[in-house]
Amino acid sequence: MKKISFLFLVFSIICGFNFPASASNPLGSFGEAFNDIKVSENYAYVAGGYGLKIYDISTPSSPVLVGSYTTDDSANGVYVSDNTAYISTEWSGLLIIDVSNPSEPTLIGSYNTDGAAIDVYVSGTKAYVADGLAGLLIIDISNLSSPTLLGKYDTDGFAVGVYVSGTTAYVADFYGGIVIIDVSDPSSLKLL
Repeated sequence: MKKISFLFLVFSIICGFNFPASASNPLGSFGEAFNDIKVSENYAYVAGGYGLKIYDISTPSSPVLVGSYTTDDSANGVYVSDNTAYISTEWSGLLIIDVSNPSEPTLIGSYNTDGAAIDVYVSGTKAYVADGLAGLLIIDISNLSSPTLLGKYDTDGFAVGVYVSGTTAYVADFYGGIVIIDVSDPSSLKLL
């Protein structure tokens, strides 16, 4: 019963309800219900609701929506590297989007994960996905159109965040605390 209540709470928080921005927003504030944001050069890449929105923020007080990519479910996390956006989604897993033309983002590839993909971090040719009850997944993205699973570590909690430094992954595991994992060999992940 505890797990069902927990899942309901998490689902309620991250399901991506969209509420219009209030007219009383302070200067430079805009948008709707968003889950994550990454900024690269003059663009803000925002995950929320059902998709990715790309804003030109060259004038921070007047951001302009220049493009969007609609997902089938809640877009929870985003990571941007070069001209590629990686989106973690509630039930569709990891989506890989070409954002070289911000006004026309295009799907390159995807990997359907076992859990609810909440966050993503990219380092080199690997995407690290905090995948809810499924824990940490490491996905080979050397071929963006056909990503493959390299390894996974089933955490005790609900993986909601991930950051990688060198060969160490730090996973925010909700009630499970911080889980620190040696990712030097993705096929044999070890708790540190």
